[in-house]
Amino acid sequence: MSVLVRSQLKKARIDSAEASRFARFIMERLGCGRGAELSVLFAGSGAVRRLNREYRGVDRATDVLAFPLSRRQGAAPRAGALGDVVISVDRARRCARQLRTTANAEILLYLTHGILHLCGFDDRTARGRRRMARRQEALINQALKRRSWNVIS
Repeated sequence: MSVLVRSQLKKARIDSAEASRFARFIMERLGCGRGAELSVLFAGSGAVRRLNREYRGVDRATDVLAFPLSRRQGAAPRAGALGDVVISVDRARRCARQLRTTANAEILLYLTHGILHLCGFDDRTARGRRRMARRQEALINQALKRRSWNVIS
């Protein structure tokens, strides 16, 4: 499994190796094969807004964007590129303050959410949102039982 992590941010220290380990942990639990590939970008809200406008036609910032390289629904691919996940660190920090949690916890949530989208989960319907939320919570709980994950400092 290959995970490429990049950051466009100068004011946030992202631990790329830790983000990659966390992503691989989630991908393994979702049944992605050894040959699965993922790209993760940590960006500011302006960059995320531009991407959201350009690729989704929605002119607003958001927390996470997922760009699957395959439109195939269902199980995670055994090999090949899943796609790209773009995470707004600005949004993670803002939400963390509002929810009285940490930016790190928000980033783990966003990364998991993005990977779920790349693996065919959809939250456009109430049923889909419930299914995705249950799976997301279960995956994060499994990850946190195993160890602490510190992606941002």
